[in-house]
Amino acid sequence: MVKTLFIAREGLLITEDAMKNKDYSSTSFQDSKDFFRVTAKFESMAPVAQHPRDITLSTLYDKARTSWGKLAAMDPEQDEAAFAEMYKTTRTDANNAMGLLNVLLSTNEEERIKEIYGE
Repeated sequence: MVKTLFIAREGLLITEDAMKNKDYSSTSFQDSKDFFRVTAKFESMAPVAQHPRDITLSTLYDKARTSWGKLAAMDPEQDEAAFAEMYKTTRTDANNAMGLLNVLLSTNEEERIKEIYGE
């Protein structure tokens, strides 16, 4: 999950660059779409959740995977506005999963959880 989220981050940056330059034919953009397409279909064998936060992280990760699949299925040249909107959703979903993962892997997890969610 960790590796996939970090690779997805790079794919989202490549996608953002393609959108800015309106160049959807580049190899890097096509590779990013392929990554999202494959990753959205991949079912991991994660261990059973041990804590409610594990369930939350899994839920956020699954939501990001669903968004990656939807983004990969779109043709940006057919409807740039819809693609841009889906990109925003995908970016938000990935950031949410990455943000919680960052908190859960930090040395001050409890403090950060309280800071974000309250007592």
